[in-house]
Amino acid sequence: MKKIIAKVFLFVLFATAFIRVYLYANSIHYPTTGVVVMSDITDAMLVKPNKNDIESFFDLNKNRWNGAMFKLVDISDVSFNRSQKAGIEAENDWLSNEAKRIDKVNSFYSNIEQIFNDVSKTKTGKDNTSIYVPIAQELNLLSESKAENKIMLVYSDLMQNTNEISFYNSETLNSLSSKADSVSKYFESQVVLKNLNGITIYFVYQPVNTENDEEFKIVYAFFKKMFENKGAKVIATAGIDSK
Repeated sequence: MKKIIAKVFLFVLFATAFIRVYLYANSIHYPTTGVVVMSDITDAMLVKPNKNDIESFFDLNKNRWNGAMFKLVDISDVSFNRSQKAGIEAENDWLSNEAKRIDKVNSFYSNIEQIFNDVSKTKTGKDNTSIYVPIAQELNLLSESKAENKIMLVYSDLMQNTNEISFYNSETLNSLSSKADSVSKYFESQVVLKNLNGITIYFVYQPVNTENDEEFKIVYAFFKKMFENKGAKVIATAGIDSK
């Protein structure tokens, strides 16, 4: 009888320990980072998106169990553009195989590298540029993402140039400061922005001359205010290494 009681006691002890470990393992949460890159192909840019810059936001070599979502979208002369994706789901290190996880991380980075290889073959140069609509569409999608960290990188001079509105028109460019609310209302009649809380937007651009610099300051200030009014954090930088 004592042996039976001892066996039952040991079983309960081990079962309790197992349940505690299992519950602890399942309580561990690894965050996911979502990065959307908007790349302007309407003109040649001094700074272009690259694999190493993007990987720095994920840092999966240090935090390999975290999740990551990557999307690259063209900015062109139209509102709906080509996009390419890669992703890796977060996993629990207590319940997963480390060697297989390393293989998945390497595969994820290889997929990103292939996307950039494909994009490098894209010819640049368009007469028109649709800036707001594709950016707004992707921001709205990002706002609905389950990722804990949400980042958008926009590689562009931000010079909207369509039949309806062109920032190359000096009167229109000046209106971004003097009539910013009216221009914002026009853009939101095209795509209404959702709540952008939790999203960080990097506008990555390096001017080629003082004229470009002055133009960028104006359009950046306009879009910064517009997106920050919706809750986003907005940063201008000449390169991700200086962010």
